[in-house]
Amino acid sequence: MIERQRFLLVDDWQQEAARGQGRYLGLGIAAYIEPTGAAGSIGTMTGELAQVRIEPTGKVTATLSTHSQGHGTATTMAQIFADRIGVPYADVTVFEARDRVGGRVHSVPFAGGLVERGAEFVFDGHEQVQAHCARFGLTLADKGFPYGDREPRGGLPTTRAAVVAAAAGLGLLFANWAYGVFALSYVIDRDALTIRWGFRRIVVPIAAIQRMVPGRTLDSASVKGLNWWGCHVGEADVKRLGFTLFFSTHSTPDELLYLVTTGEAYALTVLDQAAFAEEIQSRAALAPVEEYSHRSAATGLAAMPFWRDRVSMLALGIAALACAALGGYVFARYPDLPNVVELSFPELGGIVRVGNKGELLRMAYLGAGILGFNAAAGVVLHARERAAGLWLMAASGLLQGVLFGAAVLAYSRA
Repeated sequence: MIERQRFLLVDDWQQEAARGQGRYLGLGIAAYIEPTGAAGSIGTMTGELAQVRIEPTGKVTATLSTHSQGHGTATTMAQIFADRIGVPYADVTVFEARDRVGGRVHSVPFAGGLVERGAEFVFDGHEQVQAHCARFGLTLADKGFPYGDREPRGGLPTTRAAVVAAAAGLGLLFANWAYGVFALSYVIDRDALTIRWGFRRIVVPIAAIQRMVPGRTLDSASVKGLNWWGCHVGEADVKRLGFTLFFSTHSTPDELLYLVTTGEAYALTVLDQAAFAEEIQSRAALAPVEEYSHRSAATGLAAMPFWRDRVSMLALGIAALACAALGGYVFARYPDLPNVVELSFPELGGIVRVGNKGELLRMAYLGAGILGFNAAAGVVLHARERAAGLWLMAASGLLQGVLFGAAVLAYSRA
């Protein structure tokens, strides 16, 4: 092994070059025993200590302040005591700071058999270990999830799928807001002013505009809605104007221009307020060519008929609540389970499989995946065939119920 690592880390030409400079280049190995606390009558530990006693029978008893963490401390220390004291290795008894003897290998009864709690991970590149397993007829068990997906002790597991799902949800929300700010514009046509915000279009007839008020002449108002620095979309009660809809990117009230119409008032961000007002007045002085009504219309995804179908929205809402109930139940019961559980659902011929409890979380992830796919496919299908889209959304809720029942049964048998 040392020779193999030397060829991996140090080349011959590097060693020869170092010798020419009076240096030696090679591979060193060091060992260290980590202290973990006191044992027996030894007091507070300040280092790696041991209490050694030679019995009347000539045998040696040693009490260590450390315990094995997989590196065979008991075996090594027994060899050291036997060599230094001059007794046979078999006459040395070592007691570690734990309630059982032995190192990493630890077999415990479980589900009518034995489970090795000190098992080691074997990867594809561990050819020698795999060869020994094949030689002695040892079967490698698939633990069911990637090596990097580990759970923090004392809490719920954090998987890449959960992190990606949460990040994707926040990303979509911020992407929608960013697109709204990017698309925000005011277009003056022959007979109407169109305010564009994201997937929304607000049409204001030129004839309905009664007056324009500069923002510097009014007190600032608190906007209810999306109210960030440089992005203000929502509503506010403006003194002297009343209910006002904000579609602005102002940083100071001086950048605002209020349009008072026969219906609502609007707050816009216009850099050249004089030119904007002059353009509106010149269009108002002309005879109208086309009649426009005061309206707000959706475009793109927001214009799909699903958003106007209350039955479909109710079906998808029920499915979402069922998915939330499934996830809440699974994650609420998860911390109380042992790390290794019996997986007997679905039950195939009475066979009970032993696996990591993290596999039970897949039911919650599966429910979320079904909800996401059926929701997206249902909204698109609803635009072509309402009944098909509605049934797809309703089926998502039914599947959440099936998964919830499976979760209850699986957790009761785990």
